[in-house]
Amino acid sequence: MSTAWPWRTASRSRSPADGERWAVGAVILNRDGAAFARRRGPGRHLRRVRRHLGTTTWTGDDGTGTRHEADHLVEVDGDLDHPVLEWSKHTAYGWFGPDDLSRLKQNRAPGEYLIHDLIAKALQARPDQ
Repeated sequence: MSTAWPWRTASRSRSPADGERWAVGAVILNRDGAAFARRRGPGRHLRRVRRHLGTTTWTGDDGTGTRHEADHLVEVDGDLDHPVLEWSKHTAYGWFGPDDLSRLKQNRAPGEYLIHDLIAKALQARPDQ
């Protein structure tokens, strides 16, 4: 896998233009099909990209402008039953299945459903079904 632009897959994404800010997002499912969500924190060792979920454009609240995010459903190494977190950087985390998705909208304005929508998309077409 290329380390420069790991999200580039066929026609589903494009190369960043000069000055654009890009991020890569990942949805991790456990063996029960629930997705892990957290606010900030360390990455995991990527084992495999299962599928591209889409590309989103959004504006952060830090004043640095527009970002483009390519999101994927991935497999990672490590014990998913005991996630390692940087506690000083997390305000919330959890596993979310179809019955828990509404929690991801709590205390969020209608335009702030990026995580909810991404996890809902990953759960709709699970790779093990």
